[in-house]
Amino acid sequence: MSITQVTVTEEGSISGALQRSKKTKRNWKKLWFLLRDKEKVASESLPLLGFTVKLPEKQWGEEEANVFQLYHKNTLYYSFRAEDTYTAERWVNAMEEATVL
Repeated sequence: MSITQVTVTEEGSISGALQRSKKTKRNWKKLWFLLRDKEKVASESLPLLGFTVKLPEKQWGEEEANVFQLYHKNTLYYSFRAEDTYTAERWVNAMEEATVL
């Protein structure tokens, strides 16, 4: 398994490398993410209940094609960039499921 590969387990968790930028900054940092219900240990944790996952309204180039954003109360919290469109769609779907009860 490469570090950029995304895996989904039977429990519905998803993990893989994504690039993240905070709020409106465009400084991308490559990090490993794991989305799983009832995670017991994490270096940083963010409950997604109450958040909204959106695709950017404007996309200027190929780089932005794999970008999705996490909002809380209409305020941009994080932007994420995946390796490809398929991976971005899987993350968006998983995060959307995690934002509701």
